Amino acid sequence: MAEKTLSIGLENPVLFSISTTIEKHRDNYYNKLNEAQNSLKVNDWVSWFCTMVLESQYEFESLISFSLKKAVFFNTFQNQVNERQLKVVSRMLEEGTNYFEGGMSSKKYMSITRTSKATATRNLQELAERNILKPEGEGRNYQVMV
Repeated sequence: MAEKTLSIGLENPVLFSISTTIEKHRDNYYNKLNEAQNSLKVNDWVSWFCTMVLESQYEFESLISFSLKKAVFFNTFQNQVNERQLKVVSRMLEEGTNYFEGGMSSKKYMSITRTSKATATRNLQELAERNILKPEGEGRNYQVMV
């Protein structure tokens, strides 16, 4: 509803989701709304809502930027990796801007591709050598370089 109202007011469609951002801050949303309804002072509510609109825009911008980087990434590297490697990198990028929690390890690679530890280790090293994955932390986990 907020998107529709904002679109009408701006006379342009709103391309981001305010409701998704508000959902992340649901408790605060209800607290601010309750305060405004009980006191009839709406300044704090309007200020908070504007902050949510800005946060929504930043998140949308981040998502668009990530999507473009992902498209360039696949266009650049798709023919440089084998089917297993492509499957793993695709799975990592499914997480969006949150990336792949904990990074990619040999064990996770084996689980996703149903391959041996030696193959998983070799494939991960190849991805790192091609600058597709980068080592993360002190362990042998990797994160995609998008």
